Amino acid sequence: MSTQILRVQEDVYNEIKELSEQDGLPMAHVIAKAVEEYKRARFFDELDVAFARVKTDPIAWAEEKQERALSENTLMDGLQDD
Repeated sequence: MSTQILRVQEDVYNEIKELSEQDGLPMAHVIAKAVEEYKRARFFDELDVAFARVKTDPIAWAEEKQERALSENTLMDGLQDD
């Protein structure tokens, strides 16, 4: 695995170092976890925007509701209500 140099502000470096020491993980692992969390947050932010866009389109929203209704029916396939 190749490595690269990344310059960060001193306060950011100190925070990464502190987290690394607290968790007993290499600093590179802390950074990798932070990047993964950032990517996940971006994904859900984009999903929220797309979902809001669907809700403003009456036809698309009706299709979404219809698809949800179909999914709800399939979730109970083979199961009995007690």
